[in-house]
Amino acid sequence: MKNLKFCVVFLLAAAMMTNAQIWYGLDDGDVWSDASNWIGGSGGVPGVSDWAEIIYDFPKTCILDSDAGTINTLHISAGGTGASMLIKNGGRLTVSGGDVSPGWNNNGTLTIETGGSLTANCMFTVAMYDDTDSFARLILNGGTLTVNNAFYHGIYFDGSSTVDIRTEINAGVLDVDALILDRGIMNITNGTVIVAGDVLGLVANWVSAGRLTAFDGAGTIVAQLGNGYTEITAVPEPSMLVLLALGTLTLHRKR
Repeated sequence: MKNLKFCVVFLLAAAMMTNAQIWYGLDDGDVWSDASNWIGGSGGVPGVSDWAEIIYDFPKTCILDSDAGTINTLHISAGGTGASMLIKNGGRLTVSGGDVSPGWNNNGTLTIETGGSLTANCMFTVAMYDDTDSFARLILNGGTLTVNNAFYHGIYFDGSSTVDIRTEINAGVLDVDALILDRGIMNITNGTVIVAGDVLGLVANWVSAGRLTAFDGAGTIVAQLGNGYTEITAVPEPSMLVLLALGTLTLHRKR
């Protein structure tokens, strides 16, 4: 109990320094909409000017299963087993003005299920800093993730630590203005990635470099041009590198 009180005092002091709403889950331990699970910021559940900081490695996941409106920033990052957030059916969140980062500077996982949605009117990065040897995960098991900005795998890296970055597109749609895969792996199974503009050349480079895989390397990446966008999907059957007509690119990287 003494250690618990110390944690609460520490988090409160940190929250008072910014508009940070820190999720610490000491009430029911998992539901976003319970104001008692948050401390600092504007008070209660994060609002439009708040940073939602899920930065504590409780064994329970922060669950969003309702409309949470708009916040400024979302970070999911902690030591130990890491911090995690799950957007379930009916869960909706918009982030505008700041950034979204699972694995911001430590271990973190964001999972979106069927019927859940997250809209980022800002930068989205799976891992932002390489301050620690850690992992960063985005898992799309359905629903939609819309990024009206750039989607990155890491940004401010100086090589000081090793970060395991991975995005899993198992179902649903990831729709982004720009896709930058300089690090880590994006693996597609039954989901769809939509990128603004013609990125067929980049897709070929990512597949060749092992940054973009289908069915963990056992399948084929298929990229097709639409009206002002590139649609990227995967099929389970492997094939050789083939360039098809009508702006479709089918790619498989030999293991």
